[in-house]
Order: sequence, then structure tokens, then C-alpha cells
Amino acid sequence: MRFVDTAIENLALKLQKRQNLDHIDYLKVRLGMQVFVTNLFKGIVIYGLAILLHIFLYTLTVHISYFLLRRFSHGAHAKNSLLCHVQNIIFFILVPWLIVKYDIPFSFMLFLTILGWIFVFCYAPAATRKQPIKHSRKRALKIKSLSLMTLYFILFLFVPEPFNHLIAYGAFLQSATLLPVFFPKEE
Repeated sequence: MRFVDTAIENLALKLQKRQNLDHIDYLKVRLGMQVFVTNLFKGIVIYGLAILLHIFLYTLTVHISYFLLRRFSHGAHAKNSLLCHVQNIIFFILVPWLIVKYDIPFSFMLFLTILGWIFVFCYAPAATRKQPIKHSRKRALKIKSLSLMTLYFILFLFVPEPFNHLIAYGAFLQSATLLPVFFPKEE
């Protein structure tokens, strides 16, 4: 991983010189590249495992419902990169596999969908210290989040199994990241 960090550092320095960036802009560029590479690696691991386990479409379904909602509702992040990898494997590989393998009752998934809608209603959008949300954007983000959760609810009712369960799970998973228990009290 040191090789990747060095390559990012060198590329950011070249861009700083070529584009005449100040130190703050250089740091932003470097951070952006680090985030991109980290997310690319996570995607390769998750989708590589999904392909190996023959659950690619199931993982993709959960990911799409999760990330579309996350775009508007925001939410908590893992404490560090290793924990993020472990959580991704559990939440996007293991749980979708279990949902498909075992017959999860429709009523239970319906309950999770309704609970997710309530979480979004009560807590979206959820800002973090590193990613604050301007007050002027909060109302629009809440409306978009609730609209998307309502669409997920409708899809849950009409899309065939197991995809309706996977959509409901992805939406619930994201809505759970909005809960105040995941945000430290600010002092």
C-alpha cells in the first residue's frame, strides 16, 4: 500500500506544480485521489467476492438502494478503513447471501422497510463532523430522502423476490446509519 501512497503523493505534487495550486488545494487533490483509490479497492474486493460467490446481482441491488439513499440522507461512517472493509463484507456480501438463501418472511421485510422510512423521516439528513450539511440544503435533502424511501416501499410491494427483499434491506441498512447512536455527542 506504501507504493500507492507514494504514487498519489507524486501525482499530487506534479499537479500542484503544473496547475500552480496552493497548499490547501494540493491537500484537497491528494485527499480526493486517496478517497478514489480506497473506494476503488473496496469495490474490487466486494464485487470480486460477489462474483466468486455468484451473488453479483444481489450485491449490486443492495448497493444501489443503499447508495442512492445515502446520497440524500448522508449518515455515519465506519471508524476506520479496516472496519469499513469488514462491515462491507458483512453487510454487502454475507447478509444478501443469507437473504437469498433463507426464506425471510415478507412481513419481516415489510417491517424493516417501514422502520427505515421512519428513521429517514426522523433523522435524515444526518451530517457528520467531516461532512456537514448547510442548513439551506437540509429540507430538500429530507424531501428527496423520503421520496426515495417511498419509492423503495412501492418497489418492495411489486418487485419479485428476492430483489424486493434486497432493496428493502439496502434501504434499511442506510437508514440505520442515520440513528443518533452512531454520532458522538458534541461537547
